[in-house]
Amino acid sequence: MNVDAAVKISGEVEKGMHVAREAGVKNLLVESDSSLVVNMLNSNCNHASVLSAVCMNILDLSFSFNEVAFKWIPRSCNNAANCTSRIAKTSFQDTDDLQ
Repeated sequence: MNVDAAVKISGEVEKGMHVAREAGVKNLLVESDSSLVVNMLNSNCNHASVLSAVCMNILDLSFSFNEVAFKWIPRSCNNAANCTSRIAKTSFQDTDDLQ
């Protein structure tokens, strides 16, 4: 996976965590098929890069929860998450139209 794709995925993780926080979630399991992103989140993102900056934002956001875990899953197991993501995007677009 290239770094641009990893930056996009990490941005999606960050957005999802904001949604979870706003929904009152206290314990969160973040699953991603990007081993690069998951490895960075589990190693505290300690180098200078755009990806590292986004990961640091995610780690700061993780303090909003009682517990957060970042887990890599194979892409073949990510179909449920992709489906849920599509539903959530549609739902949030509908509420944006009401404002």
